[in-house]
Amino acid sequence: MGCLPPRVMAEVVDATSRPFESCVLGAQYYSKWADILDVGCTVNKSDPDRVSEIVAELHKFRLPISIDTLDPEEIIAGVDAGAEIVLSIDRGNLDVVQRIPEDIALVCLPTNVSAGIFPRDPAERARISVEMCNELRKQGYENLLADPLMESPINPVLMHSLAAYYQCRKLDSDLPFLAGLGNVTEFVDSDSVGVNSLLACLGIELGISVFLSTEERPSTYGCIRELKSTAMMGYVSNILGAPPKEVGITSFVAKSSFFDVQSVSENESYELVIRKDWEYELDPSGSFRIGVDYRTGMILCEHKWRDGSIHRLKSDSANTMLQEILSLGYISLLDHAAYLGSELTQAELSLKVGHNYNQDATWDTELTLDL
Repeated sequence: MGCLPPRVMAEVVDATSRPFESCVLGAQYYSKWADILDVGCTVNKSDPDRVSEIVAELHKFRLPISIDTLDPEEIIAGVDAGAEIVLSIDRGNLDVVQRIPEDIALVCLPTNVSAGIFPRDPAERARISVEMCNELRKQGYENLLADPLMESPINPVLMHSLAAYYQCRKLDSDLPFLAGLGNVTEFVDSDSVGVNSLLACLGIELGISVFLSTEERPSTYGCIRELKSTAMMGYVSNILGAPPKEVGITSFVAKSSFFDVQSVSENESYELVIRKDWEYELDPSGSFRIGVDYRTGMILCEHKWRDGSIHRLKSDSANTMLQEILSLGYISLLDHAAYLGSELTQAELSLKVGHNYNQDATWDTELTLDL
């Protein structure tokens, strides 16, 4: 336990219900950071043929593939197509194991979903998880992970989940664990980077080998990248025997660990500029619409001449985009150039931190309390 850093598994949620192109695009996006791609199937909508098609296609990203379903036929279809991990096995589908090669990794749940059994007591969940793994080990399966189940905060109860993992670790000091951290981040209205940092540190303490997450809401955009960074931060901290502070790896996105104050001048006689409402004249060279594509990490810019003709550009850099626009002669007024530079910079920052971007809208950074 702990000899290798935790692996990050990214789930393509409801892959069997989504357009094929959407699944591939999602997997391509995740492949930049994830160690494992997880094909999430749709509950109560079995589609083994679609599973085979998706698993076979995702192999082009050269990452291990997991098949995420309890349906026996989908499990077999995924394994036959090349999936190396089955997520998951429980008491309700245990018989399917007889049809799975021994070198396939199996994730064991403490449930019997087909019978509606979901233990609430942490100690019971830990006991069942370990017993399942021990039974499968006797049948010749060595690549096993226990998943005592990570749940959302408050309701159900996140602490029960942490207690289940802790009890499981007490029962077996070497058993690899998988934890679905997306079950936490998807159900907390908070910036995910801090939540992922804390969860990753707890995961390191518990000896969790695989962190599974999703990016199904705008608030969870970037979770896979964040987990990859925080997992390494926690791993290095554990090796050094130190807190996860100043170890050479951070998970900062919007904040910094220190302020490098840069003085413009030693003369402190600065004149205060008062906010004013300016009236802008339309630029004879045309107008712009700006947006962002979070999946591809691109700033999108559409220039429209006064005659209605349109030219569309995209870039991952505000400065590169602005320089190209200037070289094309799409701006003839200084105030328009200043405005465009400001908007493009805000669009780039939105991409980096996962902030909602709307052209001409103010940057909202206030904590809210809506009662």
